Amino acid sequence: MDAMDLPPQVLNQLHHVPPDVKKWGQLKLWLQQNNIPQNVRNQLAAIQEKQVQLVLQRRSSMLPQQQPLHVPTKASSYWSVGESNDFPRLLRSFGNDWTAIAAHMSTKTPVMVKNYYVHQKDRDKPEWETIVQEAERKKEKGKSLSGPFLTKPSVEKGSTECFVNYVPDKVQEADLRNALAAFGELSYFHVDRQSKFAMVVYKTPENYQAAAAANPHTVNGETIFVEARCPTTS
Repeated sequence: MDAMDLPPQVLNQLHHVPPDVKKWGQLKLWLQQNNIPQNVRNQLAAIQEKQVQLVLQRRSSMLPQQQPLHVPTKASSYWSVGESNDFPRLLRSFGNDWTAIAAHMSTKTPVMVKNYYVHQKDRDKPEWETIVQEAERKKEKGKSLSGPFLTKPSVEKGSTECFVNYVPDKVQEADLRNALAAFGELSYFHVDRQSKFAMVVYKTPENYQAAAAANPHTVNGETIFVEARCPTTS
């Protein structure tokens, strides 16, 4: 505040101020050395406060406006298989930002997300705490986190999304794709090596049903299972 220029009304009010006093800090020193009535000092303080508020408002208007995170109006307490499988990846992407996770999921509130994390962590998934701690450390160091699927793949009406819940490193992506494609055409296929799962979209429900009925599958000597992903509504 002391570095701000004095507004014209201050200079007009104090006729005896030296011409080299142009900043609030300089005026403060001058006031300490001169006998100025208290009512004048109060008026100067009010002028300075108003000037500070105007500067802050001007700076605020120049900042880019952030879009508010979407929070679902109709949240469901039911956690589908797909949402449960997605959750560790969301923890890696957002850490303990429950609001961001809820906005990404579009079917849960921040409170639901936090409660689910705490319950699962305390019950049988203590490794989730390590995932969150690592994500928060990356945030503190300014490192980028692993991003989730920001957009869902385009899915034709009647198709089915499903997961291979655990894809060992030994399983080759091309071999896994070929094994699943044997049950019908795939409209989307992606293997997340970090989280060790695959997201698959078949063209029709019949394709998925055939793949699920053939569980377990053997690919590159490893056993895998195809699971349904319950669709979410936004």
